[in-house]
Amino acid sequence: MSPSTRLLMVGQTDVDDQQPELESELSRRGFEIHHSDAKAASNLWAATRSDVVILDLLAATAAGEREVFSSLAERLSRSGLSDHRPVIALADPSAADTFKETVANVDDVLYAPLTAAELVSRIDGLRRLTTMQTELARRTATAASFGVDLPEILPPGEIADANVLVVGEATHFLALETALSAHAVLVGAFTTDTAFDYLSRREFDAVIVALGADDAFDFVQDVRRNPLHFNLPLVVIGERGNEAETTTLFDAGASEVAAIAGAPGELAARLTAHIREFRFRQRLNAVYRHSRRHVICDGLTGLYTRGFLLTHLTRIIDDAERWEEPFTVAAFGVPAMDAINIEYGYPAGDLALRQLGNVIGQVVRGEDLAARFDGPRFAVVFTDTNMDAAETAARRIAAIAGNTAFSLDGGEAFSVDLWTGLAQFKPGDTPQSLIDRALAQTGC
Repeated sequence: MSPSTRLLMVGQTDVDDQQPELESELSRRGFEIHHSDAKAASNLWAATRSDVVILDLLAATAAGEREVFSSLAERLSRSGLSDHRPVIALADPSAADTFKETVANVDDVLYAPLTAAELVSRIDGLRRLTTMQTELARRTATAASFGVDLPEILPPGEIADANVLVVGEATHFLALETALSAHAVLVGAFTTDTAFDYLSRREFDAVIVALGADDAFDFVQDVRRNPLHFNLPLVVIGERGNEAETTTLFDAGASEVAAIAGAPGELAARLTAHIREFRFRQRLNAVYRHSRRHVICDGLTGLYTRGFLLTHLTRIIDDAERWEEPFTVAAFGVPAMDAINIEYGYPAGDLALRQLGNVIGQVVRGEDLAARFDGPRFAVVFTDTNMDAAETAARRIAAIAGNTAFSLDGGEAFSVDLWTGLAQFKPGDTPQSLIDRALAQTGC
């Protein structure tokens, strides 16, 4: 989450009377909160440049209020891709049918009882998905300016063929199989060791964790430590009314905390929503990988070219100025490149650059743009990311590269140190000024 994430809370004009604990916790976590009634929300959404809109349907009981919320949700859903911001509805499960027209036009629905950790988890997930969609639109436009057409993708439709791993007791498995039979094929793993074995050998659309609270916490944390499973939906079966337990699980990396015995179809609806989002992320990443096969990419490393990087940065800067969104450029250099070429030969140097390109390209997220700037110098644009988060990611890239052994045709192995530099966008920056500021810190 960006420290300055802006929320527009629609329907909560009196904080003291409605969910003060929830808003207090959101403020403590760094969110900037604005309030509006449903009638004024459209104008305030643009004026505050809100990152996420939250529709509080919990207190909207009159028929007139329901109609206003429905109209607002429809207007927000029609915003263009470059203008779209996630919309989340907060609702009572017993009133789901009352607001079905509103719910049909929002990105997600969270049902009471609700914790701040659950809301933060969904905000972060939807913001990242929106960032990916926006970046895809930008990248498609930049690629087109170079004469390259990227394939169009559409969000997944109804889920009827998901592969879901269930971790826990057999009694839970049977109940879940009944609830989810129309949407998924379930695979049971009655121990965590068996679950990790399955995850290493098979692909799943989601994991349902039906363990005790402590075991569930440990399992979720262990799964999230593997970058391959960072976005894999993890739905924990638990007591949603237990705020302390729910908060702990979300902070560990759970995607959802749900009950088997809840509102009719609620578990299936929540699970399939997560699976649709997961599959859409996979499609977006596939397009990003596809785009790196064209002439807009460097022939040696497979990363984007300097020309593509500078052209694309212009579009990112335009959006950053419009929405006041952060982004950071990281530069990487190999100060010992000349010494490597002299000692091991130029073919070994080229091999090192090729493998460094592979490391950088595989570690960064799909929505982050990685390029070879020139010679032994690389750049990564971390979209919607502040300096602290970008520094963590850059250190990880440098650490992985530093622990990689390079050798040509079985010859003597050698290591490569990456020097890094960072520059966060500030008003007045140009693509070249950002790159220059980051490269200056590498000493290369």
